[in-house]
Amino acid sequence: MKFCKSSYFIARPIIAAVIIFVSIFTSGCHKSNPVAVTTGNDTTSHEYAWQGWTFGENSGSIIYDIAVINENDIWAVGQIYMNEPTGQTENMYNAAHWDGAKWELKKILVRDYGSLTGYFPIKSVFAFSSNNIWFASYADLIQWDGNSFSSKAFFMTSIPFYGQVNKMWGTDENNVYCVGDNGAIFHYTGKTWQKIETGTSYKIYDIKGSVDSKNNIEIYAVAAKIDYPVDRKIFSISGNTAVNVSISAAQRDLVGLWFQPNTKCYAVGDGMFVANGIKLNSQWSFNEEEISNYYLYSVDGQALNDITVSGSFGELQHYNGNNWRSYRDLIGLSNGEYYCVKIKNNMIIAAGYNNSKAVIAIGKR
Repeated sequence: MKFCKSSYFIARPIIAAVIIFVSIFTSGCHKSNPVAVTTGNDTTSHEYAWQGWTFGENSGSIIYDIAVINENDIWAVGQIYMNEPTGQTENMYNAAHWDGAKWELKKILVRDYGSLTGYFPIKSVFAFSSNNIWFASYADLIQWDGNSFSSKAFFMTSIPFYGQVNKMWGTDENNVYCVGDNGAIFHYTGKTWQKIETGTSYKIYDIKGSVDSKNNIEIYAVAAKIDYPVDRKIFSISGNTAVNVSISAAQRDLVGLWFQPNTKCYAVGDGMFVANGIKLNSQWSFNEEEISNYYLYSVDGQALNDITVSGSFGELQHYNGNNWRSYRDLIGLSNGEYYCVKIKNNMIIAAGYNNSKAVIAIGKR
């Protein structure tokens, strides 16, 4: 049986079982000592030294997304509540930056409907370079150019608004896609943006893309209906069109994906599914190994022998081309989830929340 949530990113899980919890996290914004993990000589190494940080005081602090430029330049976004010096009022930060030595909490001004602005939660971040970072709140698309933050697009054309952004991906600052609730896909092209019709009311949870040496672009987004009866869709996106690519598999919901063009795609949620390439009517197979008993929220990879997944109760695993290795015994969470995971070079970064604190874990090999 998997431990699953019926309302993604909203309700906290109610724990109905006793979980053995071994964690490297402590309260406050604190760095732990590294813990080394050693295995045999595999296709890629499972050996990581882990460090963990917690952020926030008294309220529901969460990290929703992370972007990695290099090991000394990482952005995390979400909502982090800290007490003011007086201890009377809470102060919300919506981003944090890692410079290789420490995390610095940030406040990024976000536009809301009309003339309203404020420090509201940021749901996604995507980096092209150190001086070209993009942030998305529920409706505001913001660029950091190395000197200042500026709003580039605002998707809430009227209220009520049902297209709240969840994730984004792009090739450059003139080609950025944001996906969100109620089947929303917004395509920003430098000075203007367009909403792409998908014909679904499902929430689009994730978007990933790839550009090959001939500048061919492949982009896919995964949507799901996680209430009974569950269902899921994968969209192939090209320019300003989105085509539903049917996924023949068991009736399970999916909320994250990663692919290598023309070879394999991994989709996660209530289990893991694998396809040999994404095409119309591709045959997807359920991962028979049952790599985890926990709900999986995110998957990322940099080669078919270097893939990572994260999920509920601090589930975090790495695939080396031969087998999966779980690090939950080292960096598991007693009452929380790793909502996002990224792998780059010799580093894995996972983030989410535990109880009322935001958490980030970094592993280096």
